[in-house]
Amino acid sequence: MLSESVTQRQEMGNQLKQEALLERTNLLELKAKLKKEREDLDRESEVMNKEKLDFDLIRSEIKKQRDMLEQQRQDIKEETDTFIVTKTDLQVLKEHERIQFDEINKDKANIKDLTFIFTQKKTNLRIS
Repeated sequence: MLSESVTQRQEMGNQLKQEALLERTNLLELKAKLKKEREDLDRESEVMNKEKLDFDLIRSEIKKQRDMLEQQRQDIKEETDTFIVTKTDLQVLKEHERIQFDEINKDKANIKDLTFIFTQKKTNLRIS
């Protein structure tokens, strides 16, 4: 009975050792798995940080281009305003020119009439 008890104890001890060894093996496997997952997460984090930097650079470039386009739009608006003022000035000059041309034509017609009248009077003076 004592020997059976000792044998049972040894078997229980062996079983406990096996369970402890199995538990330790499971723990080491879990630890290795967690370490691998952590390394994977670290790599993903590095990739995400690099992508964030890339996106920040792209955003900065887009902002520069947007600012440049806004400046060009403003320049075009200023040129358009200048052209409108110039067009208005030219229209005023054209109207002034038309008025002067009309006056010149009136003056020509008056000179023609006066020349005709003068010629008539001269002819009438010779006849008389």
